[in-house]
Amino acid sequence: MKGVILTKEIMTPQEAAEYLRLNVRTIYRLAKNGTQQRSGQGSAVTRFISTKPFPLNYSLCSATHGLDSLVERTIREFGGIRGGRTIGEEVEYNYTWLEKQWWQVIYEIVKDLEKNPFLTVSKISVLKKCRYR
Repeated sequence: MKGVILTKEIMTPQEAAEYLRLNVRTIYRLAKNGTQQRSGQGSAVTRFISTKPFPLNYSLCSATHGLDSLVERTIREFGGIRGGRTIGEEVEYNYTWLEKQWWQVIYEIVKDLEKNPFLTVSKISVLKKCRYR
């Protein structure tokens, strides 16, 4: 979005663990390991996210019970992408998180940014908008 200035706040591992409700050891493990999956031009990840029509569209995901299994199976059948089970679990978690009320929060932030393209968005301002915590 042209003209948008976003501040980037860095959390400590302890803050990230508290915010994400994870054990701090999990934060360190994730930071150390990451996905280690190649994602540049021509990679399996790039080919997957460029698939037309995208195999994991919102309509399909919202109509599916066991979203994690659907994502894992879709990634496995596509081939070349590691960590399908973990990705599936994370997609299901994020989908549930967004559906609880966060879509509305994100929508409100986008409306604010459209009104004022030079608005600075920080972690604190986002949390002030959030009624869920």
